[in-house]
Amino acid sequence: MARRTRKKQSSSSNPLPIIIGALCVLGLLAGGYFILTREKSASASELNAETYTNSPESVRGSTFAVKAEVIKKLYYEEGVTQVVHVIYNDEPIPIEIPASVEGPNINTQQEYTFIVKAKNDAWLVAKSYTDK
Repeated sequence: MARRTRKKQSSSSNPLPIIIGALCVLGLLAGGYFILTREKSASASELNAETYTNSPESVRGSTFAVKAEVIKKLYYEEGVTQVVHVIYNDEPIPIEIPASVEGPNINTQQEYTFIVKAKNDAWLVAKSYTDK
């Protein structure tokens, strides 16, 4: 009587471990990205509105957090940039938002938290922003 040998089932024919591994890797990457972006916004100090309006060149090159209400859209060019006018600590301040910065749609009379960098000409440019 001849013996029949059983073939061991190859792990490559079962896609479940590969799918689980890929989901774990994606979860780790998403978690790392979230932690890194959260730490950036947490480390930015708040902009002193009085210092900025009285001596804007003193804040050049620095990164700040600005939690303010948008009162007006000053300029918008699709795919390029937009400039919004915000009220921050009772001071009107313009903030440029490049098209490369992703975030929610900007609406007037809404409050947003902007992470901004003061350019050499003291113009505030958003690096990121979130609603509330």
